[in-house]
Amino acid sequence: MAETKDEERYAQYESVGPARLRAWSVLLGDALGPVTRKERNRLMGLSMIGIAIKELNILPNRISALGIEFTQTNRLSMLRYLGFVVLYFLIAFFCYGVGDAARNFYAYLIELQEDRKGIAYVRPPFVTALLVFRIFLIDLLFPLVLGIYAAVILLQVHP
Repeated sequence: MAETKDEERYAQYESVGPARLRAWSVLLGDALGPVTRKERNRLMGLSMIGIAIKELNILPNRISALGIEFTQTNRLSMLRYLGFVVLYFLIAFFCYGVGDAARNFYAYLIELQEDRKGIAYVRPPFVTALLVFRIFLIDLLFPLVLGIYAAVILLQVHP
């Protein structure tokens, strides 16, 4: 039977224990799946565009190439539509992100259980804190806060 790539890679670290390495690889690996990462990129991009348009007041009055002129009401409506699009991506990212976080946490717990069957190992608490900081604050919390802020300021436009 042929070994998988992971088994080959971990075979050289037998003294450390392959289960422990798999547990660490879960924590050190990419916390977000490809779909979630795309949703996060879209959410952050649209949020930054929306915040810039709202805070810098750079929504155009007209697009002369298309012969379109915007009234004040149309401009406010465009900001609200952008706010709803940001809200959509915020909800989508939240749903995908929670699923990915739960999947990774469950995989980590499974690998940790396998590790406990072997040699006892104490993980330095600062390493775990750094990994949690990276996964939850940078990959999940920051895009959510940015999206919430963008949605709130875009949906609270006043004439």
